[in-house]
Amino acid sequence: MPENIQINKNGILITAALYFEISFFLNKKKKVCLWKEKNCSLFQVKSLSGDFYAGITGIGPDGVHRFLKCPFLKKIGFGAIISTGLAGAMQKELHPGMLVTADKIYYAEKVFPAEPYKNPGNTKFIFCVTSGYTSPVVLCARDKLLIRRQIPAGFVDMESGVLAAWAEKENKVFFVTRVISDGLYDFIPDHKFFPVKKKIKIIAAVLLHPVKFYKSLLFALKCRYARSILCSFLDMVITANPEKILLPD
Repeated sequence: MPENIQINKNGILITAALYFEISFFLNKKKKVCLWKEKNCSLFQVKSLSGDFYAGITGIGPDGVHRFLKCPFLKKIGFGAIISTGLAGAMQKELHPGMLVTADKIYYAEKVFPAEPYKNPGNTKFIFCVTSGYTSPVVLCARDKLLIRRQIPAGFVDMESGVLAAWAEKENKVFFVTRVISDGLYDFIPDHKFFPVKKKIKIIAAVLLHPVKFYKSLLFALKCRYARSILCSFLDMVITANPEKILLPD
């Protein structure tokens, strides 16, 4: 751990699978990298209302398990954890850009409790309180519909269930506040089409798979819009009184 770092024993840890999911938020903040390994990292984030921590876990349950081995998690001693990032809708009423907060998470044939976000009122954010489902793989529309017949979840992500199980074991207050990036019936591209970084790959994708490329581009635009909403929410959280908003009475 870097020297001259003051540890906040009652801090709040904000997690996301990928840096880009909360990059609009983190890039504007003063932060110190406490730890980094493979696709995981841990930052201390400075704000006027106190110190926060931001964890990049990597994608899926395997990524979260690696992140939870971080030797500094017990040293920083945070009291609450917020699982954030993008999520897929499992109800047709949820659309890209909507914030969802969970009262429980379904994962590995178990149900883990979560604290719904307490909207303090007079904010621009409207939350849908529902339940979440954590999947080890990306789900297409057909998969979502099949799972929804057995599990009454409103949204799906790939990390919250592991974090919920860990928070229960470690006696941490646990929240899930995510933003919908894809609707129930929306197309989700595979890794060959999103993200596309090299010009030659873009040209090849347009020529060989024009329809799929167009749908992938729409998905990317929805993700960008969704994460801008999420990062605005995170800005509000750390500039408000976090204990009043998040922690139980």
